[in-house]
Amino acid sequence: MQATTSRLGAIAVATALVTLLVTIFFAYQDWRQYGVAFAKTNEARRLLGLNVTLLDRMRDAETAQREFLLTGRPEYLEPYNIALDRIPAETGELAVSPQGAIRSTRPIPATSVANRRQTGRIERDD
Repeated sequence: MQATTSRLGAIAVATALVTLLVTIFFAYQDWRQYGVAFAKTNEARRLLGLNVTLLDRMRDAETAQREFLLTGRPEYLEPYNIALDRIPAETGELAVSPQGAIRSTRPIPATSVANRRQTGRIERDD
């Protein structure tokens, strides 16, 4: 009887130890998956922020260009020129994504930038 109780105690301890090890293993796996998901989430937020910034810059450039063309006042070209200088770098940053999240981003066509830069030439010619 004593041996049976001792044997059952050893089996219970071994079962508890195996259960603890399995629980630790799965907790570790979950923690690793959480770390990967957290990194992907941060990257997605960063890319979303860049996207919003790029859209704002494009809107600022277009608005400033229209204001200049309507009024002929050169002070409207300042936000326009700032936006034009920063847009290519931000577009390039969006195109390079560590996880390959953005595959279809194309740089702004050179003709589009050249057309927008023509506004600055018009101002200088006047």
